[in-house]
Amino acid sequence: MGNRPNISEKIRTRLWVLAGGRCQYEGCNEPLWRDNLTMTQMNGAYIAHIIDVNPQTHRYDPKLSSKLAADISNIMLLCDKHHRLIDHEEERKHTVSRLTRMKVRHEARIELLTSLQEDKKSHVLLYGANIGEQNAPVSWQKAAQAMIPLRYPAESR
Repeated sequence: MGNRPNISEKIRTRLWVLAGGRCQYEGCNEPLWRDNLTMTQMNGAYIAHIIDVNPQTHRYDPKLSSKLAADISNIMLLCDKHHRLIDHEEERKHTVSRLTRMKVRHEARIELLTSLQEDKKSHVLLYGANIGEQNAPVSWQKAAQAMIPLRYPAESR
C-alpha cells in the first residue's frame, strides 16, 4: 500500500467533530467511540481518503492525491466495515463523487442537529389507541425524528 500520509492531530480532531464521531458512510451512522455490543469505550474509526493516495486504486489522481492527502475536504471518518468496503471489497463502486456526496451530506446533518439550542428540547408523549379493529402503532423514534429540525427530544428514550 505504500506510506500513509501524516494527518495532523488538529485535522483528525476536526474530522471527528465534523462527523459527530460517527461513520460517514451513507446509512451507517455507527458511533465510533464505543463498541455497540459491549459498550466498551474505544476508537473504532478509520480515516479514509476520497481521492486516494494509493496509486493502485481507481480514485488515485497523480495531480491531486499528494496535494489533498491531509486535507480535511478529502478525508472521511468510517467504521472498519465501510472502510474495507470502499477500499477493498467494492472499491470501483465508490467513486470520488459518491464519497464526496456522502461526506457533505453527513457533515451537513451533523451541523444542523448540533446547532439546535437547548431551549428547543421537548418531551415526547406517546398516546396510542386502536381505530376500530385497526391497531395504530406509535413509535418513539418516528415521533422524535418528526420534531427535527425545529425541536429535539429531551430524553434519548
